[in-house]
Amino acid sequence: MLAKWGVVILALVFNDFEVFSAPANTLKPVASLPKGITGCKRELNISECVQSAFQDVLKLSKDGIPELHIIPIDPLVVPKVTVQFENSLIRGKASVRNLKIVGVTNAVIEKTDFKIFGNITKYKSVIRVPYLRAEGSYKANIFVNNNKMSSRGEFNASMTDIVANIDSAGEIYERDGRSYLRLTKLDCEPTIGDMKVYANGLVPDENLNNALVDLANENWRRSYQSLVSSTRPSWEPFILKYFNDILDYVPWNLLVVEK
Repeated sequence: MLAKWGVVILALVFNDFEVFSAPANTLKPVASLPKGITGCKRELNISECVQSAFQDVLKLSKDGIPELHIIPIDPLVVPKVTVQFENSLIRGKASVRNLKIVGVTNAVIEKTDFKIFGNITKYKSVIRVPYLRAEGSYKANIFVNNNKMSSRGEFNASMTDIVANIDSAGEIYERDGRSYLRLTKLDCEPTIGDMKVYANGLVPDENLNNALVDLANENWRRSYQSLVSSTRPSWEPFILKYFNDILDYVPWNLLVVEK
């Protein structure tokens, strides 16, 4: 049960999308895509083109893409993030300040399936991230069988072989005489090959603290999937909002070029 501490820390990493939000659609639509990013022709191999285009965007996002109001994401620095979680054994709330994540732009898009049905789009992909490291300051209030545990301190987490299965849908709509894409659904199923976490301040006694960390590293797999599921309502909407904030002022005809 104490091993859930490590997974709680991990859940914070998957909730970092709040800071990505681009400005609301008070900006003028972009007239062209930035250098290094191209749209895709609407033809049979559009999935291959979309995969290549997303990989280019990911690479350029390392230092940010000002034209699309994408902040630098490697390292990604998040001033503050909060997540709530609950399952049959544990519930609580945890927050992190000055969260720093390294390794996002090493992600490889391995598979892509993109289809257009009238004004509806369907997008599926498999994304693999070889390595991520996150660190920051945390504060948590956790209830285990109605026993409250409060703690604060510093933490870091290293994760390898992260695989995310993405399944999304969108709709093409008209606004001010132009067509735009809005995502209406985005499901993400992340799995992790291995993870190591460290945190101080879990309990006042340093030896017991380190014992809890060791226990978390030995048993995190048992709690991972249930916690990802229980925290999904916290982090998945932020992913959807991030992409829609960008798509809000990128006309559809720049993304997909008709034959």
